[in-house]
Amino acid sequence: FSVDIDSLNNPKDPFVTNIKKMLKFDFLNPVFLVAAMFPFMVPLMEKMDFSFFPLSVTDFFYAALQKIKSERVANDHKKKRVDFLQLMVDSQTAGKIQPKEEHTEKGLSDHEILSQAMIFIFAGYETSSSTLSFLFYNLATNP
Repeated sequence: FSVDIDSLNNPKDPFVTNIKKMLKFDFLNPVFLVAAMFPFMVPLMEKMDFSFFPLSVTDFFYAALQKIKSERVANDHKKKRVDFLQLMVDSQTAGKIQPKEEHTEKGLSDHEILSQAMIFIFAGYETSSSTLSFLFYNLATNP
């Protein structure tokens, strides 16, 4: 999303520390156990604001992504980026421009954009390193 994090040289960066907190997942967490054993309880747990991820982490990423999105909207005419977040912002504004047509398109809401961006960050953070670690482990144990 055009954010310079530099996680190799600056491991204390807030993005790095918060994503590590998010990925520190405990399978013995009572919330996870209840959701796994009693899936019908998940809607009730959502109503009670239980979450698999720490609230401070989700709040940090939500605020950071909201700031990035608002900068993109404010600087719309200056610099057009071609990335995932910009495509979602463009789809949000495209739905708001054409209200007089018969087939109005629904643009994405802020919550949808920020949620998809969170999933994108979460899904893409540690996949390459985990895959390479598994590959090297298999190559070392099975020459």
